[in-house]
Amino acid sequence: MSDVLRKTKKSTLYNIFDTAPERPVGNTDNLYFVLDGGFLIHRVIWPKQGSFGDVYTIYMSSIKKHYGDEVTVVFDGYTESSVNTKIIERQRRMMKRTSREIIFNKSTVLDSQRQFLSNLANKERFISQLPSHLEKVGICTFIATNDADVHVVMTAIETYENKKQVLVIGQDVDLVVLLTTLTPDDMDILMLKEGKGKVKDRFYSSKDLRNSNLVIDCKKSILFLHAISGSDTTSGFYGKGKLQVVQLFNRNKYLQGIPEIFNDPKSSYTDIKRAVEKFIIALYSNTNEEENRLNKMRYDCFNQLVGQANSAILFSKLLPNTEAAHQHCRRTFHQVQTWQGEFLNPSSWGWNLVNKPLTPIYTTKGPAPAKIVSLITCGCNKSCGKKCKCVRANLCCTTLCKNCRCQSCINTEALDIVEEEDEEDNDII
Repeated sequence: MSDVLRKTKKSTLYNIFDTAPERPVGNTDNLYFVLDGGFLIHRVIWPKQGSFGDVYTIYMSSIKKHYGDEVTVVFDGYTESSVNTKIIERQRRMMKRTSREIIFNKSTVLDSQRQFLSNLANKERFISQLPSHLEKVGICTFIATNDADVHVVMTAIETYENKKQVLVIGQDVDLVVLLTTLTPDDMDILMLKEGKGKVKDRFYSSKDLRNSNLVIDCKKSILFLHAISGSDTTSGFYGKGKLQVVQLFNRNKYLQGIPEIFNDPKSSYTDIKRAVEKFIIALYSNTNEEENRLNKMRYDCFNQLVGQANSAILFSKLLPNTEAAHQHCRRTFHQVQTWQGEFLNPSSWGWNLVNKPLTPIYTTKGPAPAKIVSLITCGCNKSCGKKCKCVRANLCCTTLCKNCRCQSCINTEALDIVEEEDEEDNDII
């Protein structure tokens, strides 16, 4: 898992947005639905017995029953071989649950829905086949080759002019963020985040979102704040959640011009780099002192941890060094531009193309000089899991390790520790 970005809990961003009054949802003549296909695939529950032909029929009847004929379903068209930054997030999710690959047709007997969809090749093949069945009964579909969330919102915007009201249905907080930023000021598009169990449905209005006073200049700033604090293609900061990032931004006027730099596709890399350094310094020290620099602050933070430590130091608590921060700022800028419809070469913005799939470049330098890194060893007796000193330092075990000696453990490649999970848009309801 060495190429997996540190995750933050994206859904906490919902807490800064006010909900709109509950609206009746049904098969009405003046309402057009735009569905997030990724959510729909998991939302519809498969029968315990039957064939894939039965599953296609259930999707067709479910959409017709709940949304009628006025509907477009947007599917995510990424594949394992896609040269796309979001493939890294899909691979991370699949690592949690793996299953065998199934070559199937309409008559193939069903496998467990959760197990089947946990295999990326299975899910890919299923998405390639489902739209044609939906089209046969008049359900409009679209397979996005880029960011599917952007296509969901753009479809809603394009449809708005010909309909009285458009309702986007999905779970991913990215949809709320994009509705806030991309929807023109003269439109009001609704989003429904369907509840489950005791959790009620929640409605959001693009007009209310862009006028929100919970984030300073929300329409212009929310893309940057979402990306810098951790998205599907950018890392989160250990122990620094999204709400903390928003609060920092709101109370510090000297930070409130930074989003403009990331929104402008013509911004220079020098300006982008300086802006991110300023933001990270403020996040870890809440200061605007120019003499504070990332590497010095990281060193001071390390000394503080050493003074307090009575066990192994968790390096994740350190702020990123300059090189790592610069790669993070590249990926952040690339993601903001992608959301705005600009397609930049990811290889120039914090990503490396290795054997087709893109992988993030975390830093161009090691975490410490080689002589120091070589002194970090563990004394694990079993397998070297998440509690292993080497794993927590994001380093491989070596022959110097007391028991495993890099031979009887799984940590032969550095592992990332995922801080929090956010699978809200992938739950089966």
